Amino acid sequence: MMSRSKALEDQLMVLCAEKGGLEAEYARMPLGAGRSLRERNRKAVVEQRLELLNKEISGVRMQLKRLGLK
Repeated sequence: MMSRSKALEDQLMVLCAEKGGLEAEYARMPLGAGRSLRERNRKAVVEQRLELLNKEISGVRMQLKRLGLK
């Protein structure tokens, strides 16, 4: 049980760190679609990954809650 919760907390920390980095990158992107195709593609990739990370983070938090933590 203890090692399971530790693994989940570690996973949560890694996911949140990645999310923070992507949010910072996203904040620096131009507000519109972006000037180049490469910029637009990167913005789409970042948006999709952030959406997935939010779902993963939510799932890990739910598991921790079920274990009686957080």
